[in-house]
Parts: sequence; structure tokens; C-alpha cells
Amino acid sequence: MSEKCLTVNELFSGIGTQAFALEYLGIPHKVVGMAEIEKNAIEAYNILHGETRNYGDISKIDKFVDYIESLAPKYAAMSNE
Repeated sequence: MSEKCLTVNELFSGIGTQAFALEYLGIPHKVVGMAEIEKNAIEAYNILHGETRNYGDISKIDKFVDYIESLAPKYAAMSNE
């Protein structure tokens, strides 16, 4: 049986302290996206965590909502397992 993994979108991500906290706590996770608008924070995030999909300005959330809605079938299937 494979270990369960938390899927994470880091909002207001800065340099990725949410991912660092999960790593420190030993919680298996996968960051699938982040939302950050500050240029230097984005650059630091990608250096520290690798290239990650950036949703940009959280106040323009429509593209983020589209992504979340695209995951709905996957999570519905998982709940039936």
C-alpha cells in the first residue's frame, strides 16, 4: 500500500515556508501550485523548491478556481475507494 500524500497549493507562498513546515514535520506532500506576486519571492521559491506553477495574484482567482474544479473528478473517485 502506498503512503498517502497531501496535495498542497501554497497561497501567499513567499519563499515556501508552508512546504518547509510540512517537510520539517515529516508530512508527505506534493506542492502542485503556489500564488505569489513578489518577483524576488517567486525567484527564491523556485530556487528552493524547483519550478512550480504560479497562480500569481490571488485576487484574480478565476484560473485557480478552474484548476480546483478540474481536480473534482479525481477527488470524487478517491472518496469511493
